[in-house]
Amino acid sequence: MFKVGLEIELAQKIVTSIMKIVPYNINIMDKQGIIIASGNPSRLNKIHSGAIKALQSKESYTIYEDTDIEKKGINVPIIYKDEVVGVIGVSGEPNQVTELASIVKVTAELMIEKQFYDNKQYRLETQIREFLYDWVRYPNLPFDTEIQNRADHLNIDLKIPRVVVIIKFQKTAGSYADHIKTFLTEGEYFIRDSIVDIIILLKPSIDLNQRIENILKSDDHFHSAYVGHQSINIHASYESAKMVYEIALKINSNMLVTSIKDFALESIAYQMQTSPIQEEVLLTLINFGKSEVLIDTLFTYVDCGCDIHVTCEKLFIHKNTLYYRLAKLAELTGYDTRHVKSLMTLYLYLKKNSISTYETGTI
Repeated sequence: MFKVGLEIELAQKIVTSIMKIVPYNINIMDKQGIIIASGNPSRLNKIHSGAIKALQSKESYTIYEDTDIEKKGINVPIIYKDEVVGVIGVSGEPNQVTELASIVKVTAELMIEKQFYDNKQYRLETQIREFLYDWVRYPNLPFDTEIQNRADHLNIDLKIPRVVVIIKFQKTAGSYADHIKTFLTEGEYFIRDSIVDIIILLKPSIDLNQRIENILKSDDHFHSAYVGHQSINIHASYESAKMVYEIALKINSNMLVTSIKDFALESIAYQMQTSPIQEEVLLTLINFGKSEVLIDTLFTYVDCGCDIHVTCEKLFIHKNTLYYRLAKLAELTGYDTRHVKSLMTLYLYLKKNSISTYETGTI
């Protein structure tokens, strides 16, 4: 039925529960007739002769008189899935406890059934959790036969596109599993990634960001969320979510929910290798002496969709000042900010340096 340790724990739980409602001592014996749970602790670990006889006959065994080795009462086999898994004994006058013993037997069997279900459910949840770790951590798993077989066994559809969301904790959280589950729909999962974050696999939707915000605002432990791109390759989505978090950390972003879409250009810059041309552009700006103002102006200009009016409002400057700064950037770097290709090239060069600067703490 169960491993010995768990069997003893369950047996004592049954005894304790039943003795709260009946005025008789209850003993539970294992398949060897040894008392593993009792209302009388002094009887633990002793062989119960009445239980031995009930096990041998697979029928109830009644003791009508007290002896040196037996006490009056009835011993009833506990049956689970057509197998005798133990014996339950009720001490007392046989004519008073016989009917009660039948009720106690049914109660015990129901508790064993529930324990078996809980164990089975726990094993299933453990298998799902182990699968999710593998699915998230290792590349190319959607194309692996073994992982596909495991997914089929666990009824997990690998072909559904999902989005990986990393949620960071404000502080170490305790139990949160049941809470998180209330926000998930069929085919969505979560796992604990560390003591400071969890990974949630959500299906894409128009209101995805709102759903994530609802999760974050539902518990003070949750701090922020970082959203990867939609894919059937969960590892790739996880890597992009991790990259979003790393970029947000380096540029001191304070957004509640940050998506890979929010950092589309930053993610390109983040993955770029530093080139001699980029270093030359940066050196030219640094030598000019007002590099931070010009770079911040460029970033704001791009963030505002290259809208002159909106950019000026955000920077609190006159449009002529903006024109001057953009022209100065073009003059110093050779990249004309009036042309999209040149503008984006310069932006990526400078954004790469900006992210690296936050990382190293240097300019």
